[in-house]
Amino acid sequence: MGRTNPTVSDLVSEWEQSLARYRRVLRRPDQLLFDELLVYVKTHAAAAGHAANALPENIFMISIVLEQQRQINALQESVNLLTARLEAINE
Repeated sequence: MGRTNPTVSDLVSEWEQSLARYRRVLRRPDQLLFDELLVYVKTHAAAAGHAANALPENIFMISIVLEQQRQINALQESVNLLTARLEAINE
């Protein structure tokens, strides 16, 4: 039988293992942030499976950027709402 292609979950696990030494030398707070980034990658694993021609690492980075952008947008909405409330109070 022919060789099967690895699943996205397999690729994520391989990538995580390849970065294990890097993670290990990070300070504890940075290790926790690193782990959070890996959660972002795993969150978008299903979508990554549809990017067959892209390099897995590129798709993983895009997954991280997507989640960070989601957080930036949420924070910006909060800032805008609070700014509007402050302006209404000061009028």
